[in-house]
Amino acid sequence: MDSETPTLNGLESADADGSTDDAALAPYRNWALQHNVISMLGGDTAWRLHPDPAAGREQAGELIRGNGALLKQLEPDLDYRSRVRSMAALWVTAVILEAINHFTPIGIMASDANYYAITGLALFALAVTVLVFPRLAFRNFIVLGQITLSFAYALIAIKCAGTGGASSPYAVLWVFVITYVAYFVARSRAIPNIMAITAMMLAPLAYDESVTTEAGVYLAVLVAACLVLAYTVVAGRDLSRRAERAVRYLAMADPLTGVANLRSFESAADDLMQSGEQQFALVLADVNGLKGANVAFGYEIGDDLLRRLAGLLCHACDERDQVARVRGDEFAVLLPGAGEAEAARWLERFEALAARHNEWVRNRFPRIEVATGVALYPSEGTRITQLSEVADRRIREAKSAVVRPPYEVDVTAAPGAKHLLQPAASVFDPRRRQLRRAPLNSAVRWLLTGLALIAYSVATDVPVESESAVLAVAAASILLGLGGLAAQTGLSPRPYLRISDVCTLLLIAPIIWTTGGWQTPLMPAMIFPVAFYAQFMAGWQAYGRVLAAVTLFSAAFWLSDFVGAAEGMPDAPARTLFMALLTAFALITLILQHSRRATDIAIETIRDAASFDPLTGAFNVHAFRADLELMVETVAYEPPATSRGVPGGVRGHRSLPALIVADVDDFRVVNKRSGHLVGDAVLKSVTERLRKTIGDNGAVYRIDSDEFAVLLKVDAVEDAAVVARRLRQALERRTPLNAAPLDSVSVSFGHSVWRNGLTPVDLVDEAKAGLSREQAVRGAGEGRRGGATLL
Repeated sequence: MDSETPTLNGLESADADGSTDDAALAPYRNWALQHNVISMLGGDTAWRLHPDPAAGREQAGELIRGNGALLKQLEPDLDYRSRVRSMAALWVTAVILEAINHFTPIGIMASDANYYAITGLALFALAVTVLVFPRLAFRNFIVLGQITLSFAYALIAIKCAGTGGASSPYAVLWVFVITYVAYFVARSRAIPNIMAITAMMLAPLAYDESVTTEAGVYLAVLVAACLVLAYTVVAGRDLSRRAERAVRYLAMADPLTGVANLRSFESAADDLMQSGEQQFALVLADVNGLKGANVAFGYEIGDDLLRRLAGLLCHACDERDQVARVRGDEFAVLLPGAGEAEAARWLERFEALAARHNEWVRNRFPRIEVATGVALYPSEGTRITQLSEVADRRIREAKSAVVRPPYEVDVTAAPGAKHLLQPAASVFDPRRRQLRRAPLNSAVRWLLTGLALIAYSVATDVPVESESAVLAVAAASILLGLGGLAAQTGLSPRPYLRISDVCTLLLIAPIIWTTGGWQTPLMPAMIFPVAFYAQFMAGWQAYGRVLAAVTLFSAAFWLSDFVGAAEGMPDAPARTLFMALLTAFALITLILQHSRRATDIAIETIRDAASFDPLTGAFNVHAFRADLELMVETVAYEPPATSRGVPGGVRGHRSLPALIVADVDDFRVVNKRSGHLVGDAVLKSVTERLRKTIGDNGAVYRIDSDEFAVLLKVDAVEDAAVVARRLRQALERRTPLNAAPLDSVSVSFGHSVWRNGLTPVDLVDEAKAGLSREQAVRGAGEGRRGGATLL
């Protein structure tokens, strides 16, 4: 199957074999506004970088330019090794099962010729898988993989035909291949493969003249179990791969704007220099007045300004160029092959786009005003740091002129904490969504079990003494299924899932005993509870439930003759079926738990990325919002575990939430005079000193480009002032950031302590008011008594 390169327009993500997945990663444009960032794992495919609004909709469908290097870095991971290991494990399992059945009294003993022929073919397929597959190119890998799957289908069909046809215990081997297909094969090819497997499973009903009704029920249950299993594996795989792709994206891209991040930008620049590129240009673009826009209109409007700027930069580029957000309000553009004339033409193109855009947003949204600097490789530097210093110096020169603030519009909003604490939009949590789908999943399994019991009762000669028991268990299964459908529309699925869990363990043995014991055709129905536990539970909870279910199944199978449901010990075909099912249970559990672990790890990584500022490592404004609200809500009686980094108090002790706000004074002057690299070092130094001073007694947050917050608990109102003084003293220690002489950088403080009736907004407003008073006093010439001098 042809692969497609994923594009950032619509963010089509590639499946493991290169095919595009329509339900890919969902809108990254909301990522930075949300604390719980799992919305990126949803099914919204409408995400795209913001095009130039004045250009209309005709640009919306084209390949987003300015992300050439990022597209290469995001090429799909085909995961050859996992495929090869999994396919090899299936062939090894087949060889071991065949040997157990041939040389031990457990299962069916085939003829020597049959055994050696099947084993030889399986070993040949194993050798091809291990030795040939890793050396193949992508297309050849896909073609040979499909040939190998078809070969496996043929072997299983031949084995089933020679060991009982419709009643062959080897039909359970279809579980192995359908699990592999559902997990590794792209959806467009998985559906035809699953249809072919289903047809081959049902084929014995056509050619086996001695087929019995029990065999028909057995195959029907097996087909239903395999189809439900395939859906379960596909759903788990999709969630896992979306999460893994989201982590890869976060490692390489800025989730707010969709362009490359600093690490990806530096990697792209290194690749460009190592590729022997004769020349290229580096353009740095710094936003004027972003903090003013944040104060006047709120952070959401400031974030939107950055997204619009990223879109304009991209539309000024071609497919080879790369745009990156390298700092909070600074972007970089790599122009491969560009010299001085080409860089000048790019600047003209960008300025024209920006002017047209600003005309379009006049008096409605903040305009885009930037200062740009250009550096040329190799004439002005042979390392990216040298080029950045040159471009940064030219930006400072461009900013020396008076620039009209870009945030003037007709109606301004009053600045205040309400913008900082505005709630984020509701988000999609895949685990919550999976929990909501669990009742429906359980209901389908119970209804299928109930229908299988009814079909068994109608189609076979059930003893009179067992018929009522069979119908009772069938009625219980259908009632549980209907209960699951009802719980699906309810607010909390947990009570139903607990009842379903208990009934699963209680009904395993009765279902086997009342339908023929070890002769029951319903043994494949055990796939239902095993798959459910492996999908919806995690870790030892899942393994424990699966072990309990398998133990009950094994006891009911081997002890069924003692309760009158069957006569004598299980025969060879039944023992073979039992062993094949045990192996299938292990395979199902391992695959689904592997997917779940990968998803959980990816989700934790995404959540961490949502909570931290990438430059300083401090918690970000979204984490600050969530933690402050939590502290205020729980102020009366603090729970044992509180929000991240904020220490908990003793139950019954009324510790008070306190907020300290620190602002780096005249930070723009530092950037203008000394460059952004020095400014970054200042912010990192402030974060490090605040963290070291506050220790485990609170948490440090970067809530704006040059503003920090500290959340902690205090026993008395005056304690907050004491902590603020300690923080000032820590910041007054002189630590030179580089050898160049710098003006002093000072930090001002404001603090507030919660009291009855205060909301989180009130708490922030009081701290900001104290900060403003301190800055006003110092600005009036009364010295720097309130501020902390950093340098």
